[in-house]
Amino acid sequence: NQVLMPQLKADGANVVSTFGDSIRSAEDLSSASTQMGNAVLRFRAAGVTHVLFFEAWQGWAFFTLNAQQEGWHPHYGLSTQQALEIMIESGLVSKPQLVGSTLISWNPSVDLKPASAGTWSRKALCLQILTRAGMTPGQGDAEGYHGMLSICSSLLLLQQAAKSATQPLTASSIANALQRLGSLSLATLPSALFSTSRHFGAISWRPGSYNESCSCFTYTGPSHKV
Repeated sequence: NQVLMPQLKADGANVVSTFGDSIRSAEDLSSASTQMGNAVLRFRAAGVTHVLFFEAWQGWAFFTLNAQQEGWHPHYGLSTQQALEIMIESGLVSKPQLVGSTLISWNPSVDLKPASAGTWSRKALCLQILTRAGMTPGQGDAEGYHGMLSICSSLLLLQQAAKSATQPLTASSIANALQRLGSLSLATLPSALFSTSRHFGAISWRPGSYNESCSCFTYTGPSHKV
């Protein structure tokens, strides 16, 4: 009510219905379908045409399944929070529902197929390290691919921060060192920035859309600053 709704209205959106779920962990998945089914019925009755999800959990997948069962196809506005390629590969998402949807992506390793996610210096280094260790990054699913890159990237970032951190190494000294690093590259993000007032890393995003020919999302435009 204090952030999302005012901003949506300022951008010209006519918010006719909202729904809040209680899906917070794997233990809540048993009720996910019922909750999302209720959301679909509420939105459809209210004449909703566009649906946005603001969540870090994947309950949105059950929304698409219920919407497909009802024969209702709204336009979806999706983001990296929905971990699109990972969720498509999981089989939990109704692919016909994704046709016509748009994407705001800041993490290509969870939104795109591994072969389409691009390469930059820190990612290339991690791929080299993983390959030398006998791993086969990029050959499996997007979740495994992203997981390997995330672990490698986190360890390299920890090493980088530790070199300039005040001794002894503590959570606080590491955090302070990270905030002093400024612009940096992560294996999962082409560019990132941390500071005392900025803890979300990503500094750019790209638009994308669902491509029926590959049953995947692809980028449709250049990078924009966050």
